Amino acid sequence: MLSVPRRSFAFALFALVLSTSGCERNVGRLIVKLLPSAVDADNPLASSVSELRFRVDGPEGLTGPVTISLDGTGELPGIPTGDGQVVTVEGVLSNVPKSRARSAPLRIDEGNNVIELFMGFIGQFSRAPARAVDGSGDGGLSTPRAFHTTTLLGNGKLLVVGGVDPSSWRPEQNMAVPALASVERAHQDSLRFERVECLADTCTPRALHTATRLPDGSVIIAGGQQQGAPVAKLLTFIPEQGFFVSGSLGTAFSEHAAAARGDNAVLVGGRGGQSGSGALGGVTLVNGGGVVPEPHPGLLQPRRAHALIRLDDGRLVAIGGFDAGGRALASIEIHTPGSPVWTQGPNLETARAHLRVARLGDSYIVSGGLGDGGVAVNKLERLRIDGETLTVEEVGQLPTAVWAHTATALDATVQLVIGGFADSVNGGQTNIVTELRLLDSGNVQITPLQARLNQPRAGHTATLLGSGNVVVIGGVGPSPSETVEIYVAP
Repeated sequence: MLSVPRRSFAFALFALVLSTSGCERNVGRLIVKLLPSAVDADNPLASSVSELRFRVDGPEGLTGPVTISLDGTGELPGIPTGDGQVVTVEGVLSNVPKSRARSAPLRIDEGNNVIELFMGFIGQFSRAPARAVDGSGDGGLSTPRAFHTTTLLGNGKLLVVGGVDPSSWRPEQNMAVPALASVERAHQDSLRFERVECLADTCTPRALHTATRLPDGSVIIAGGQQQGAPVAKLLTFIPEQGFFVSGSLGTAFSEHAAAARGDNAVLVGGRGGQSGSGALGGVTLVNGGGVVPEPHPGLLQPRRAHALIRLDDGRLVAIGGFDAGGRALASIEIHTPGSPVWTQGPNLETARAHLRVARLGDSYIVSGGLGDGGVAVNKLERLRIDGETLTVEEVGQLPTAVWAHTATALDATVQLVIGGFADSVNGGQTNIVTELRLLDSGNVQITPLQARLNQPRAGHTATLLGSGNVVVIGGVGPSPSETVEIYVAP
């Protein structure tokens, strides 16, 4: 067994020299750098490990696994070039995999291919690798933030936009705090974050905005609030050029909801008015060229802090929220493409705003939120889709009532509910993670995981990566310097 000092192997380097015997197919050279957490307690390479097992899965099958010691190099012959290759390295102790680094599907070309992979403990939350190239210093974001957006781009990079300083602010407190204009990014495999240049007159400070990725890869960043007032600025990110284009929505709003439909982002409802105190019922269509001059029917019920989902058949479903008087809504509205009106759907059993909705099987689970009187909700409800018919049923309860949490689908049958403010509008942050699993019987199994966040947080984002891991970014918490955690799914 080999005990490895952390700094000696902050980057474990493996060179895969690929055979070209026979010249029957093209092969390349793959160089992989393992990036462990910047925190020793979360760093698998700072622990006693016996070996690393390395493999590459591709369209033409599996190459490996081979065993590579941490202080050596290894060779994998005959890996063909092409797309869809997944590189996996597992850290093994007593013949049991304890840690893992895995790439999203990638392309291997002829010649040298260099990739960086984050490695964390399996089934746990690990803090991010150091931002510095030499492995020194802190990990995570360069600027702590909450109530921002995170978008996974088609090129594999994460785009983190705006938010507020996470030290003291939360929605529903009517506090005029400054928002952030800064933007950061990281590749989903390495999770090493860096600042993105954005001209001051282009990137407007904003929080509680939306970011919608369109089919052409562009990202529509719309609305939000700054110093307690809604924002009318529109920002479009063009990944191919790597720059932003600014524009105007015409109407200022925040706490709206957005979804992609066709070539457009559909912005629904929100908080508007001169002071940003009222709920809106309007709908705005936006694409890379700006606001689409095409009328769209408004909501039957103005609402803010609601959820919006797009069904497989293109229908939009607006769920819950607060009305103009600040009362929690149980109503659901549905819009069918081409229809001149929204129609009333079934009601939730529990009225709520600041809720989260994520897919589970052929249905959607509504979790958490704030009800009337500033009381958080613990009930879970399932929105079933049966052709044109939508129905709602309660399926259980979270272990703690939460809002400003996240709900992320790992696959068709598993969903994670992460963090949030507990119990009430003024409640503290929680580090609880709950797994929702769809059973063969159709029931939903609700399990609080032993794995918890290292830092309690709310107002964060949780994004599923191509590797199957989940990255949790930012949020309001007791230690805002620890801004990013990665869950390595079993």
